[in-house]
Amino acid sequence: MGKPAVVVKLSGKLVEEHGVLSRLVDVLAGLLDEYRLVVVTGGGRLARRYAGFLASRGVAKALQDVVGIEASRLNARLVALALGSTAPIPGSYWELLEQIAYGVNPIVLGGLQPGQSTTTVAALAAEAVGAERLVMATVVDGIYDRDPSRHPDARLLPRLSLSEALRVIESSVEPGRYEMLDPYAASILRRSRIPVYVVNGRHPERLEAAVRGLETIGTLVVPE
Repeated sequence: MGKPAVVVKLSGKLVEEHGVLSRLVDVLAGLLDEYRLVVVTGGGRLARRYAGFLASRGVAKALQDVVGIEASRLNARLVALALGSTAPIPGSYWELLEQIAYGVNPIVLGGLQPGQSTTTVAALAAEAVGAERLVMATVVDGIYDRDPSRHPDARLLPRLSLSEALRVIESSVEPGRYEMLDPYAASILRRSRIPVYVVNGRHPERLEAAVRGLETIGTLVVPE
């Protein structure tokens, strides 16, 4: 019987906080003997800065997406090397499947195609590898009833169904802000019935607990 698989989605903001990233990498490295890990990185501020500049020049959104993907892959390379991996960063879903087939551990990747969020990439990876859970490490404690960056009295929601989580996010979040799940990622998680843990990656012990499926501060999103 092989190692259980878990997918970890790292916010690009966490990758840019190198002190935090160093502790996260230590946690992930310590889990490799027990788990088969797929780590997906966001593009962070680098992706947004580049996309913003291209937008100011009138460059098409699809091409802005391509540059954002490259930024996420650069972050992926940084994390992979920190974990001691020199495996290629998958540039397509087929390349991801090849690494799964060959037993690469960890697999580290960023974006795959324009118009697709790295959250969707993480959901696709979780389905492909047969993950027991998807852990989303972000810069807030979980899913709130309102955007916590704008509403200090926002309430953390410890457990939600996938449909409930989508309703909360869609009703309380302005476009492009406080992204947790998008409809495409949710549709993949719904059909594969993969639970999602949303935790604050600035507390690496919460990430470790979530990877292990243990109770921790954050939000557990369960399939219907």
